[in-house]
Amino acid sequence: MGRSSAAGTLATTLAVGLLAIPATPAAADPGTAPREVAVIPEYEPTVRPTEKVVFAGTTGFLHQHNNQRSYLWTRYDTGNSVRVNELFGVRLADLRPAGGDTVTIEASSGSSTHVVNLADQSWETWAWAAEGEPFGIYGRTMISRVSDRQLALHTVDAEGNITGSRPVTGAPAGTRFAAESRVGDAASVVVPGTTSDGRNWYGLLDIATATVVPIPGATAASPTDFRLSGDAVAWVTSTGTAHVLSRAGLTSGSDTTERVVTVAGARNRLAVLGDRVVATLDPVPGKTDGSVITVSLDGSGQTTVLPRAQPADSLLQGPDGTALAVGGTNYRDWAVQRFTATGAAPAPVMSVRDPVENAGLTYRRGVVRHVQTQVFPSTSETQYAVFNHALAPDAYPLAQQGGELSVYSVRCTPAVACVRTVDGVEGKTTFLMEVNGQTSITRKGDGGGNFSMWLPTTGARLVDAMDRYAVVDGGAPATQYVVDLVQTETLRTGPITAAALWFDTLWTTTGGNGQLRQVRLPGFQTMRTVSIGAACVPTEVQANVRWLWWTCGPNGPTG
Repeated sequence: MGRSSAAGTLATTLAVGLLAIPATPAAADPGTAPREVAVIPEYEPTVRPTEKVVFAGTTGFLHQHNNQRSYLWTRYDTGNSVRVNELFGVRLADLRPAGGDTVTIEASSGSSTHVVNLADQSWETWAWAAEGEPFGIYGRTMISRVSDRQLALHTVDAEGNITGSRPVTGAPAGTRFAAESRVGDAASVVVPGTTSDGRNWYGLLDIATATVVPIPGATAASPTDFRLSGDAVAWVTSTGTAHVLSRAGLTSGSDTTERVVTVAGARNRLAVLGDRVVATLDPVPGKTDGSVITVSLDGSGQTTVLPRAQPADSLLQGPDGTALAVGGTNYRDWAVQRFTATGAAPAPVMSVRDPVENAGLTYRRGVVRHVQTQVFPSTSETQYAVFNHALAPDAYPLAQQGGELSVYSVRCTPAVACVRTVDGVEGKTTFLMEVNGQTSITRKGDGGGNFSMWLPTTGARLVDAMDRYAVVDGGAPATQYVVDLVQTETLRTGPITAAALWFDTLWTTTGGNGQLRQVRLPGFQTMRTVSIGAACVPTEVQANVRWLWWTCGPNGPTG
């Protein structure tokens, strides 16, 4: 649903110990206890979830999250959401708003239509009138196209039966109606047609009186879409112009005044809020987010109400002078926002977020690399993003964003969203990917570039990486690989043993009890052998400039 824990709860605390290790055991010095040097916050994901707002009703809205085919209905007042299972797999083009909280879906038989009240999840099936073709359903009224020159209104009861019919009047003589309506609600409907002399024409059909009147200025060549909300009927163009008229004034003939406002950069992403319009603007060059503004119908008072907004599948007209848009100031308050004719600012009605978790951490030479999970919206797969955090000012600071790791990255533990990364190879971070039965050992640069070589194994584990070398333990086959990543060359394959790198030095076992040996890469010349003081073969070893840490299995000695 696009929800996660409250923003800011994901953070990484880094503590360092400034330890002076004596040659012989000594009591701990309180002055050298570990201390916190940085709290690394949750970073903004490099990809943002998308919320496709499908329908804005009176009490709630219908929407889809990311690439999911399921539909969700969320109430404005509580924010509670329910999955509308009956709509799963229904194409967007087959869902038609019918006023209030109601949508219609044409039945597979073609002779009836399902009428769905999303507020209470109730369904009705309405059989079409025996005479004519379906033209639209709005409220409790069915409209049929008796012929291309005649429309009829049919009142339908709770059982789906027609209880009364009326012909539509008022259209210019010789008008031919199109195959279906454009937009409507329980009060009125926009109907397209052509006049007897071939001119394109749009009319406003008043359901209460079954009369239609022309909409001044609206021809089929001009509007790209219509809006009906509150007292307004509006037609908008692809150049960001809205022509707004009074529904009551048109129907009665008392007010046919057209108010026109143009919003540069809005295209047809406009909705009517009483005496204002709300519009989603195109992203500025170099950005992916748009913004949302409101403008008075006289063109004055332009106000930015959402500095960042989802540019597509976001802004949608609602009933009673309302509209919905997706956006916020940043990813922490990203939400479906509801605008009203009387409110100066929108109100968030549903947070739009995907889960973000810690997935990895490395620290080397004053730089913390922090890996976060994020959800790729077009596939809903978990991917990983790398962020760089310098612990002290640097004359050549790293970019905060270090790029993404593939969804095929090898997880540090099966079924857990984490990735083992190791810093140290040419200033890059190293990780594994598994694709098509092979394992890629990959270095990612600070700017995001990848450098890879492939190993013929699966189920692998990255043991260590430094300077230009890496050690990988394969799973199938169970083989240890020592590789030169710069030359993309495998230097040695053999049985899996304890191994650790320190620049061009490899520490590994000798095969006998109680010993480790130091070899020089790339030629594997033995430099020295050291005794660990225990009669066992180490299963793991770690190394730095002064120290070796070893262990002989989970229950064996360690030193």
